[in-house]
Amino acid sequence: MGQQWALVAAAVSDNEDQGFRIRRYTAALQLRRAVYHDWLFLEAIPQVVWARDNSFQPSLGFTIGLEMLFGEKYIEPLFDNLSPPADSDSAPAG
Repeated sequence: MGQQWALVAAAVSDNEDQGFRIRRYTAALQLRRAVYHDWLFLEAIPQVVWARDNSFQPSLGFTIGLEMLFGEKYIEPLFDNLSPPADSDSAPAG
């Protein structure tokens, strides 16, 4: 259908107030696909978080997102498709 991509991410977070002390590790896979033209996207992001608050036991998470891009670049083609085709053979009666 449209554009699609995947992103694998990993992160380590520390606590700024206590010097370098790891608060959590995160691993995520971000999946994104254009579901309508090039301005409406669906995202799915499964992730695993190992947090110090949870004794670094794995905690699973899942995020679903819908993103819409706005602007002249994306809106004009929609209106171009909605306009009736020009008919040069018929002239207005008058």
